Amino acid sequence: MEIIQRDWQRPYRIQGWIADSLEFNTVSLSPDELGKVWEMVERHIELGKKTLQMAKQSLEALKGKRMVIPEYLLEYLAEDEEKHNNLLRHLEIIKKGMRPS
Repeated sequence: MEIIQRDWQRPYRIQGWIADSLEFNTVSLSPDELGKVWEMVERHIELGKKTLQMAKQSLEALKGKRMVIPEYLLEYLAEDEEKHNNLLRHLEIIKKGMRPS
């Protein structure tokens, strides 16, 4: 339940960040900062792919063993990694929007 509760709190933090960025400071990055951030994004995408692959392999190994808690947690992890990877891939839109014309 702690995992789910923390995941449930995330949208409130994001909403607060959105409100702050609209009311106080917009977020901006220099081209150099964007490059550094993008390197980290690409590394995270690769790590996420590996994590997802390991979770799927582990799930396959658990099939038929009636280990419902580890299976549930691995499925949760796999779904969460897929969500993260999709969100990171969509950052390409932000990257394109921040590049000078």
